[in-house]
Amino acid sequence: MQDKKDDEISIDFSKITKFFKRSKKKEHQHDAGTDDSSMSHEPDKEENISIDVKSIMATVKKYWVPLLILIPILLSIGFRAQPFFLPITDDWAESTVYSGIKANLAEQINQQYPNLPAENQAMIIEEQLANMKETYGNEIKQQIESTSMGFKSRMQDENGQTYLLAIDPYLWYGNSKNYIEKGQFGNTDKDGENWYDLRNGRLGLSPGMPFNSVMTVLVYKIIHPFNKDFSVMAAAFLVPLIIMTLAVIPVFFITRKFAGNIAGFFAAAIFAIHPALLGRTVAGFSDTDPYTVFFPLLAIWLFFEALDANTTKNKYTLLSLSGLSLALFNTAWYGWWYTFDFIIATMGIYLIYHIFTNFSHIKKDVSGFVKGRQVKQFFSVLLSLTGAFIVFRGILALFIKTDSVLIGFKAAYQALIEQPLWFINIKAVAISSIWPNVLTTVAELNAGSWSQIIGSLGGQLLFGISIIGIFLLMFKARAAEEKYCRFVILIVVWFAASIYASLTSQRFIALIAPVFAIAFGSALGIIYDYASKWTSKELNLNKILVKSVMIILCLVLLISPINSANATVKSEIPSYTDAWHESLTAIKDTSDDAIITSWWDFGHWFVAMSERRVTFDGGDQGNRIHWVGKSLLTNDEDEAIGILRMLNCGQELAFDTLENYTNDSYKAKMIIDEIIMMDKSNADKALKKADLDTKQRAEILALTHCDDIIDQYYITSQDMVSKAGVWAHFGSWNFTRSNMYNKVNKMTETEGTRVLVKEFNLSEKEANKIFYEIKTTPADQWVTTWPNFASELSDCTANDDMIICQNGLIVNMTNYDAYLSLKSGMQNVKSLVYAGEDDLIEKNFNGSTIPYSAALVPNGAGYKSIIMDPMLAKSTFTRLFFFEGLGSKYFRMFSDKTTFMGLRIQVWNVSFDPLDKLVLKEEKIVAKIIEEEEQELAEEEIIVQINEEEPAEEQETIEEAEQEEEEIEEQEETAEESDSTGEALSQILYQK
Repeated sequence: MQDKKDDEISIDFSKITKFFKRSKKKEHQHDAGTDDSSMSHEPDKEENISIDVKSIMATVKKYWVPLLILIPILLSIGFRAQPFFLPITDDWAESTVYSGIKANLAEQINQQYPNLPAENQAMIIEEQLANMKETYGNEIKQQIESTSMGFKSRMQDENGQTYLLAIDPYLWYGNSKNYIEKGQFGNTDKDGENWYDLRNGRLGLSPGMPFNSVMTVLVYKIIHPFNKDFSVMAAAFLVPLIIMTLAVIPVFFITRKFAGNIAGFFAAAIFAIHPALLGRTVAGFSDTDPYTVFFPLLAIWLFFEALDANTTKNKYTLLSLSGLSLALFNTAWYGWWYTFDFIIATMGIYLIYHIFTNFSHIKKDVSGFVKGRQVKQFFSVLLSLTGAFIVFRGILALFIKTDSVLIGFKAAYQALIEQPLWFINIKAVAISSIWPNVLTTVAELNAGSWSQIIGSLGGQLLFGISIIGIFLLMFKARAAEEKYCRFVILIVVWFAASIYASLTSQRFIALIAPVFAIAFGSALGIIYDYASKWTSKELNLNKILVKSVMIILCLVLLISPINSANATVKSEIPSYTDAWHESLTAIKDTSDDAIITSWWDFGHWFVAMSERRVTFDGGDQGNRIHWVGKSLLTNDEDEAIGILRMLNCGQELAFDTLENYTNDSYKAKMIIDEIIMMDKSNADKALKKADLDTKQRAEILALTHCDDIIDQYYITSQDMVSKAGVWAHFGSWNFTRSNMYNKVNKMTETEGTRVLVKEFNLSEKEANKIFYEIKTTPADQWVTTWPNFASELSDCTANDDMIICQNGLIVNMTNYDAYLSLKSGMQNVKSLVYAGEDDLIEKNFNGSTIPYSAALVPNGAGYKSIIMDPMLAKSTFTRLFFFEGLGSKYFRMFSDKTTFMGLRIQVWNVSFDPLDKLVLKEEKIVAKIIEEEEQELAEEEIIVQINEEEPAEEQETIEEAEQEEEEIEEQEETAEESDSTGEALSQILYQK
């Protein structure tokens, strides 16, 4: 009966109010010199105020579950909506405005009091700044707001819509835009098939049925009729917010089913705000990530509801819906298969567990076990779920014309057999091909670590709580074996597999968030239930009070994740900005058909925003990672143009076709390298020498020396400086070494050395050495290096004939001898690249040198410099990006923009016929510097009127500063006279 009494507590505030009223009356009477009897008493209605806790609790209980779901949903929406408003720009603006004011004040003070110590100057600045805030508070606030809006405008379109975040969302946006404008996800038709001819050069790609684009179009179609200004980009921006809000629901119900309402709430809450997932699922990050958690959660929730269904009809209906969720997941993301495998593994492991724990009984009646409920349930669930998946996937294939209706059978087989094996070898290099693997350089696919995983999940405390949750669920499984045991098996499999995937690739750390949230919420929910019952029963404490304290303690655990979530969403801003938009719009406006070549990262931007063809992008790299990397790395412009001409004509199809004719990958690559440097006539002769017939030669030449070249643009941008190690790695790929690795890496020592001696003309000693290196070194490290820029572009100063740079470079301008100043002393660089009259000049140094080259770059009347790998010294990229194309016969500047963050974007027109060498005129350099300085001044000119008039308070502060400076000078003179200058001055400054 104790629990019931606790729930029926009624608090009557009438006695409390009477007490305070009596106290107040007595105080009043005392002040007035009267007593209580002389006062007339009127009944006060407030004395009857009471709170019926029982009524309140009944109301809360009635709406308890909706409320517990609503709070995490609002958390998810609140945090994920932040990129709409770009709140970080307010911080930028405040910092910029106040920095400008302080710099202005410092300049004035330095002019008037050049000898004022820094500590005194800082104090005066703070005093004057405080006065200015008080006097010009509104003006400063308006300036901050205006500056913030200025920052925002650089990351928004003309309608004030924030650009999509990151890069991949632009792939889906482009598809969606095509559908709204053309009624299909491609931009054209090819042989009656929906086709996207802007991707993959002039070859194009089939867009298929991009699920995320379907969702974008659906949102657009629903909202646009009610708001004509609602754009396709706005719809794309909303999609991740909507999907992740829906994902909160299954998290709640899965956890609630096994650990109670409180557990469901905390699981849903931490899932909604978890930073590991939040960064890739905020509004604007419209990629596949939301589906990687929504569909698994939905399928698993429906699966467990099916297992506990009270009728056969409900059971198979829920299993069918779970199969539909998996079918949709299969269309949304290529990595869908793990959820299907987890469910099948759960049923299989539980059956094995049941056999193990009941072995003695089963041994006595094997036929009874085979015909029993457990075996029947296993096969009925397996067949029903798989069958539903196959059927629904086949139905979806009717809408996706590129898929066969039999795709469901193939997908189910791949999920169980092929794809787990593919995942294990996801980053394999030179095992089945001599070509490099782009996945080895995708940052998010780098191997993770335990510390990264635990840190991303909120630290050791929260991770530890989630592990406790799993053990507590195991404990509950002892009391209700069948219901909880299968759930525990799935949670353990899910947790272990996700951690393994995260250790393999950091990209998959986010996939731990759902199972972590379920385990974390389960821990809190089970502990909450146990603690509230135990304290009420054993310690006779008020149950409501105990529960309230427990919930507060659990809420405290969310403080750190909430702070992390706030920091995460605040930093989510578009990388596509005004300068990129202007650059790509210029290409669109000045060409009817063109191909843009740059490194693949921003390919989706190029397609979606310029609506022109692109050599490759984030979803389609192929062997172009080598060809484009080589075009950037080579110091021979003719080779760079030969590569671009081949890619313009037919991408890497020339190699593929030649490989098919020669049946030798290495030979085909060597021939292609040779003929792209030739004119068409000599290339034909070289192919004839390689035993190709007339038809074959014509087919190859049409792919390397076509007559219908499309306009070609080439982009070099600031980000490519830090990415040089990647594109130069692929560009310098050594196919001879790769061929060696490919042939012998799986062989024994005897077989391998024999092949190296026979096929590569090595001595026995060389073959043994190389075979050992192959067996002990990862392929991408053995085949080639990772050439990189070792410093940023640094300022230099002139000292007579010597140029001294901040990065340690010293150049004697009389003979261009170049050194690096190191701790060990002065050493020659490998080579120095500098500007001649009409070309780049590279001076090489012999003898003892360090393994780096340097570039001395003209900068108006002075210079800047950068240190780099020697392979980059005279590369196409260095020539174009740092030396403005000096000496180029094929590249001409089309556009040169700088983002508001200072990142430079160069767009080049490419001529496939040689022109006069590009001469870098000094006036052009100076004009560029003036333009940059004007832009920088415009950014920093944030106080227009504030400093035009000096307030009286400021003038008084300055007069005080003058007097203070005079006092300091007098005390300094006194200190000097007393022959204790250092000590006395220190004392003066300390006092001040």
